[in-house]
Amino acid sequence: HSHWEAALGDPIRLNGLDFTHAPEGVEAHGVRFRAVQVWESPARDVPVSMPYFTLGGVSVCHSGDLGHALTPAEADAIRNVDVFLAVAGGPPTVLVPELKAAIDMIHPRIVIPMHYQNGKINLNLRPVDDLLALFDPAQIDHHPSSELEVSPSTLPAETRVVVLPSAR
Repeated sequence: HSHWEAALGDPIRLNGLDFTHAPEGVEAHGVRFRAVQVWESPARDVPVSMPYFTLGGVSVCHSGDLGHALTPAEADAIRNVDVFLAVAGGPPTVLVPELKAAIDMIHPRIVIPMHYQNGKINLNLRPVDDLLALFDPAQIDHHPSSELEVSPSTLPAETRVVVLPSAR
């Protein structure tokens, strides 16, 4: 989200803050994008967004730079999303226990942790194990590839955490 130079090809750039208050969202290449306004910190002083969309019958939400516990009203728009891309490294984003509470409110079918310490980045983040410790080990899958194919027929019935190896 903050390193556009790494995107290959000629991507369309959407800013979720431009359509958080538009129930119809925006359309790009036939896909309707919507966004929930949230905040970068518990002080709720810097607005950010959690964009979400449905493609191929699978709904996906990116937690953006969520920096606080979600309220039930903030969670409503993305409740029961199929795939939740979750910032899982703690401050400067949401605290790990608050993220787990958000996941419990949202009830996604798949949680993909991201933005956590992996030893390859120069950020003071917590390891993904902090989040994983809050789940039953039977709910956790360590996927062998940094790519995951998801379709309506492959979605689990209950929430699963799928940890992908770092792409960088």
